[in-house]
Amino acid sequence: MNGIIKEHSYKLPEAAFGGSDLHYYQEGKVGNFTVKAPMILGHEVIGKIVHSDSDLLREGQPVAINPSKPCGHCKYCLQHEENHCTEMRFFGSAMYFPHVGWRFYPI
Repeated sequence: MNGIIKEHSYKLPEAAFGGSDLHYYQEGKVGNFTVKAPMILGHEVIGKIVHSDSDLLREGQPVAINPSKPCGHCKYCLQHEENHCTEMRFFGSAMYFPHVGWRFYPI
């Protein structure tokens, strides 16, 4: 096992809706975060690996996809504390505009 994953691809058979998705759909907002443009709901994502350059992931392996994307340059990211990122983006969130769209391809 090389322990480093440089490249992988996955297919997404399903994206589940959570509580925030219901608020976006029914009310157009969650707390102070208002939907300002059309967005794709469903950020609770699962998939299956279709390609990986690592022994850690194999074709057909089910995976859960983390919907967060840290900025990589704030003080927390530079200290490897990405979970505290001050510029965190989330797939399927109206927190920032424009809303984040990632490169998923559904099956």
